[in-house]
Amino acid sequence: MILPDRAHVKDSLAVHIRRANIFYYDRISPGIREIAERNQNGWNFYEPNACRSYRVFLDSLRKANILKFSQSRVPQAYMERLTDDLRSSEVQLIIVTMGASGFRFSFRKADDLLSKWIEVPPKRVENMVDDSGAGDWLTAVFLHYFLERYPVYSDGLDKEALLEMLNAAKEIAALKCSFIGAQGIFQDQDGLEMLSRRLGVPVAPVSDAVLDWGEGCLCCGRRSIG
Repeated sequence: MILPDRAHVKDSLAVHIRRANIFYYDRISPGIREIAERNQNGWNFYEPNACRSYRVFLDSLRKANILKFSQSRVPQAYMERLTDDLRSSEVQLIIVTMGASGFRFSFRKADDLLSKWIEVPPKRVENMVDDSGAGDWLTAVFLHYFLERYPVYSDGLDKEALLEMLNAAKEIAALKCSFIGAQGIFQDQDGLEMLSRRLGVPVAPVSDAVLDWGEGCLCCGRRSIG
């Protein structure tokens, strides 16, 4: 994997970044920082893999607007300080997943303060098969609804709207757990139909004979795992 540097950003993204309404990243590099800084009208969604140093962790959030991570990746002592330490940041929403305990979130209110943590209970899975990729499904479905309501960067988010979006995303993440593999739902016609009904839009796997996605990622050479 090759992380983008500043030259990549200037050469390849100078035009495209102005059209983007979401920039998702799960690590930090000079190029990623530059992309986030250039994304003036869209949202920067950061999903860090770990928090080894709290100072470095906070520094990596300088341009993040939405932060999502697993509670198991961040020490509890840091969690207790997070909303206070991000008070003057550009972070508008923090989502913390807690495994079988569900998740919690804090959002920036109209008074420009981050709210107290709001707990969201887990969704019971009737036919548990495999939970791999459930967190990614939660992210993807949440963004599907979030960008419909907030297509460009905005402050003062609405609590009830966020709850509705996150609960809808939770339902799909639970549905995914009834299929093997992170992409297993795409390999089952009944699963696709259920997904389409719940999202309210027709959903089909990406199939492009020219790009030949089935052979894996053209950039890094990895084969898809389903």
